[in-house]
Order: sequence, then structure tokens, then C-alpha cells
Amino acid sequence: MLLQSSQPPSSAASTSVITLTLLHPIQSTPVQSWTFDDGEVIRVGRSTDNHVVLYSAVVSRNHVELRCDDGQWEVVSLGANGTYIDGKRVVRMPLHDGLIFRLARSGPNLQVHLGVVEGVAATIKSTPKPTNRIPMAVDDDMPQTLGLPGADPGIIAPPTKLALSKTAMGDDVPDEPAGQNSELLFSTQTGQPLKVLSSLGDYQVVKLLGQGETAVTSLAWRLGRTMVLKNLNAQMASEIVAAERFRQLAEQLQQLNHPGIPRVLEVIEQDGKTYMAMEMVYGQTLSQYVAQSGPLPQREAVAWMLELCETLAVMHPQGLVHGHITPNHVIKRSILRSGQSLVLTDFGTVRVWNWQQSGGFNPTSYLAPEQQQGKVSAAADLYAIGITLAFLLTGKSPKYFYKQQPEGVRFDPQSIPGIQSELADLIYKLTQPQIDDRLSNVADVMAALRKIV
Repeated sequence: MLLQSSQPPSSAASTSVITLTLLHPIQSTPVQSWTFDDGEVIRVGRSTDNHVVLYSAVVSRNHVELRCDDGQWEVVSLGANGTYIDGKRVVRMPLHDGLIFRLARSGPNLQVHLGVVEGVAATIKSTPKPTNRIPMAVDDDMPQTLGLPGADPGIIAPPTKLALSKTAMGDDVPDEPAGQNSELLFSTQTGQPLKVLSSLGDYQVVKLLGQGETAVTSLAWRLGRTMVLKNLNAQMASEIVAAERFRQLAEQLQQLNHPGIPRVLEVIEQDGKTYMAMEMVYGQTLSQYVAQSGPLPQREAVAWMLELCETLAVMHPQGLVHGHITPNHVIKRSILRSGQSLVLTDFGTVRVWNWQQSGGFNPTSYLAPEQQQGKVSAAADLYAIGITLAFLLTGKSPKYFYKQQPEGVRFDPQSIPGIQSELADLIYKLTQPQIDDRLSNVADVMAALRKIV
């Protein structure tokens, strides 16, 4: 049950009640909270049978347990990457009100409050029990409820202005000059759109975000909530194969609820066209992030690719291949969702590769050699992981690392400045030109990445 606490915690509050709050990694502001009113053990980790589920590359499946003995809570670390308090690794330590502990050196921060936290929407759990459902106390990626006249308190109101660098649509949304990407779209009095460009059922389109080589992407409003509407552009919609792939992709994505994939809230069929109503993902693409902050340290780059692989590990068994992983198609969320920061966007399997193929192998591309000839498989996603990892380490295009080898032109990770040998070996295995020679199982790739982290 989603509740808003009305009383601040006090010295009289029962210490058996505990609230865990996930903090924003930069601003240290609350993102999501869970309150437990009884029970002796609370499990936190990446596995969905934990009481608090956090998706992060550095979080173990079962990372920590919070245990209560005679009203005194303590944290017990179980994860391979450790648990840290004030920068020091701890194995077992008593908890006090306000204490913050971090899962792994670079993982999410959780703050402890003994009692119910005033003003924080929290999931109240009577008795901690394992669950196969990802607990979501708040919708992390949407603006919080605004105090608008007549507004239903259960409806999330849209921002009155749109200010974003990228959304869940990747390349379909062009970058806008700094200072020019804020536009008054919604009434500050009612929260409703000031101008409606078109309608699709009860979805009102308020802004065209972009028209890319694959899709048309729009910002829409429905019943007090902003989201993204996506459909194929006219050229791609006229391709029977592309249209069918888009419909299948929409149905597959709707079945998945994972923070590494934009949530498809609804699939709409109208006038022979398929539309996806999707969550809006705010943040930067990896290309934008590296351009602004510079290449990543090896440990951080590997951790990010491990996070992407964990998303692929959910997709691939369902027969869902991304097909176009590049730094432009991965967004780093401004606000984490269940502890995960990276989101895969702009699924490339909709494209008709052999329809747009213009010639031989393109060494500036993130696509695997066979994919450039129209063959798409899970192995191609992992090839792209290797190339993307090289970009994170260097900030450079793949063209700088394709070299002439005895077997022909191929990606040469040894030419990456300062790369550690074990990481170079992994990228070499990921980027073998022939699928049979390539490391092509996502579980094997994750195991190799964890050894490096």
C-alpha cells in the first residue's frame, strides 16, 4: 500500500519500524523508499526475491541483510563487492537513525531511518516476504505530483516546461542548443496541454520530438501524465517486414518490466499503424556523457557494460535482440530506476538491414560484420558491447581501432592506449568477425566482466 506518512519519527517510535531510502547518486535526495513495520530480516540485492530489489552492475544478487534483535537493527554484508559506510568496508555493523551505507564502492546509497519518514511516499510492508515483483514505491522517472487546483492526488502531473537532452527514443530526437530546449507546454493552473497538435484516442500529442531514419517520436499527454508516442515513419511503415517487426517488438517490450528497457505502457493499433506509448526517460546518451565528462576509468566502464549485459540477459532468452547498441542508443538516466542507470533505446531489429545495405563492411560502425549483411542475432549485441566498451575507455570512434590483420580487417583492442591485458582479451573475443569464434553467450560475458571489476 502506498502511504504518505503524517508524523515524523520520534524517540518514542518503535525501533522495529525501519525505512530504507534510495538516494540520488549526485544530489543525495530521496528517490525511492521502503518502510517495514515488523519482521526480523530484510534482504537487499539484485535478485527479485529480495525485499528491496536494486538493479545495478555492482550489486550482488543477495547483497546485504538487515537484521533486528530486541529492537536493535544491524547491517550484515553478503555481497562479493562489499558494503561501505563512510568509505570503509564493513561486514557487520549496528544501524542508527540517519546512517547511510553504500552497496559496493560505486553502487547505490541507502539511508536508514528508524520509523516512518515524514513526507516520503513509501511502500509499507507488514511482514517482509520474498516477492517476484519489483517493488516500486514511486514512479522515479516521472515528475512528482503537483498541487494543481482540482488535481487528483493520485495522478502524476506533467512538467509545465519540457527541458530534456534525450528521451527514450535515442537518435530519433535531435539535440537542441543549450538554453533553447525549454518550452511552455502545459498550463501552470490546470496542468493540461496549452496546445494539442493531434490526438490518438485519449492521447494528446503536444510536441514532435523527432523524425529519425526509423520512427516518428512525439511527446503526448494522457489523463495527467506525460509519455512518449512512437510509430514508424512513412518510409519504414511502407516496408512490410519493418512494419511487422515493429508490431512484434512493441508486443515483446510490453511484456517486459525491467529498468534497463523503456517501459511500454500500451500498444495501440489504429488505421493500420502500430503505436507504442512509452515512458519518458530523462538523461544523457553515453556519447553525450563522454563528450562532457571524458573517457571513463576502466572499472567504471566495465561496470556499465555489465549493467547492459544484465539487461540483455533478460531480453535474449525471450528472443528479443536489440540489434543496434551504440553510445547514442544507451541513455544514462538522470534519476535511477530500481538502482539501475543505463537504458537501451532505439531497438534496431526493426530496420531492414539488407534493404539499406549499401556495400561492404563499414569499419566506423558498431554493427557486427554479419549484421551488416542482414543477419541479426544475440551474438551481434555482444559484438556491439565490445565496441561500445572501447568507446567508453577512449571517447573515440571505432574507425581508430579497426586494423588490417592476417584474417582481414578486424577490431584491434590492443591498440587502445593503456588498456589492461585481460580487458583487451575480452574485447578481442567479443569482436571476432566469425560468430563461431566469438564469445556469444551473455552469461559468459558477464562472468568475464565480473572478474575484471
